[in-house]
Formats: sequence, C-alpha cells, structure tokens
Amino acid sequence: RKIGRTVDEIADKVGKSKAYVYGRMKLLDLVKECRTAFYAGKLNPSTALYLARVPMGLQLQALKNITADRYNGPMSAREVQNYLQREFMLRLGDAPFDVKSAELVKSAGACAACPKRSGNNPDLFGDVSGADVCTDPICYRGKVRAHHAKEIAAAEAAGLKVISGNDAKKLFKHGSIDNGYVDLADRNYADPKNRTYGQILGKGYKPTLVVDEQGGNLLRCAPVADLPKASRTGSSTRRAAGSCSTP
Repeated sequence: RKIGRTVDEIADKVGKSKAYVYGRMKLLDLVKECRTAFYAGKLNPSTALYLARVPMGLQLQALKNITADRYNGPMSAREVQNYLQREFMLRLGDAPFDVKSAELVKSAGACAACPKRSGNNPDLFGDVSGADVCTDPICYRGKVRAHHAKEIAAAEAAGLKVISGNDAKKLFKHGSIDNGYVDLADRNYADPKNRTYGQILGKGYKPTLVVDEQGGNLLRCAPVADLPKASRTGSSTRRAAGSCSTP
C-alpha cells in the first residue's frame, strides 16, 4: 500500500512547481517563536521561507535581527534574503577541512552528498549563488573544530607548541594576532623583498599554532623574538578577522 505522495505528485495535484511545494514543506521547520511571528504578520511567506532554511538552533537569533526596529522600516524580502545568506551560509570552497571526507564527523558525512549543500537541493536553494554553499553553519563549525582537533594533535605529536583558550585570546588585538606574535601568512613590508614572515623564517622553521576561537581559525605564528632584528619593526598587513591560515 502506498503511503503519502512524492513532491512531483503533489506539484501536479495542486498545479504548482516543485520549488513551491518544497518551500511550503520547509515552513514546517520554523521553530515555535518564528511560526508565531509568521502568524502575526511579522514575516511574509517569502521571509518565513528564508528563515525556515536557517538551522533551528539559529532561527531565534536570525528572527531578532530580521524583526528589529529600524529607522527605515522592516527589512524587505530581498534584504532578509541577503542578510541570511551572508550570515548563515558558508562557501565550501573556503572550508579549511576536506569537504569530501565522510570520516571527519561521521554523523554528518561528506559535504558533497549533504542535502544542506545548496547544489543538492536546487528547488529549495535556487536563489543561492553557487552549488557549493553550506546552509548549516552549525554543522560546518563542528567540522572546523574536528579538523582543528586533528591538526592540533598532529602538531603536538610533532613537538610544536600550541596556544589555545585564554592564553590564545590574550594574543589577539582588533581581531588579528599581536602582542608579541606574528602570523606567518602576513607580509612584512619593511622587508626589501616584501616577503611574508613565514618566508623570512624559512621552510625549516617550526611554527607556534594559535587557536583563534572567535575567527574559527588555526594560525601558524611565530614570536617576534624569533624574527631577524631587521624584521621586528616592520608593519604587516593583517588579514581580516575570520580569514584562515592553516598549517
């Protein structure tokens, strides 16, 4: 006995597109507070659908920003769409971990086959530019943490120094590594050859790994004291907070 209907069958029955059916079904993923806002007219069907695509654990945060009082009125559907894509979707091409690995976080599997990858569900994420976009930042960050744990374990096994927790936080200033350390990926413009600190110290240098919990990165760094004297006074161009310099 057949139970239920396929999306194709429902679309034919109601005379709508598959994207429409997927969208209406996705509204069931709205958490209680978001459903209440929808019923109260604070969200229209378009903005409610965009919000429903955000993982449940992040929907309240997104709802608060979407419905906040603004001097120029509530966000339009396009503004909500742009905001949610900017804040809650991540390019898999920028991931520090192997997106093809099904072993990194076994419960999540590989990103390539994940239904939350935009390219695997074009009827739901057709407005998202690019097929390699992760729409679940919670899962993405879990994979970043797992990747960093492996990197840290390998670094410690190789005898490298790792700085994490509060000790790592003390090394950051304005979102960039500072306070006696430099990121090996940064350039020292006082250097005649415009080299990075990593190039100045050479391939044989053993870096110190610093865990940037706020930016979600694992940085290869060096104490300023390890630099040649001529390189200690040069200014470097900092990478923006959130960039990644992995071993």
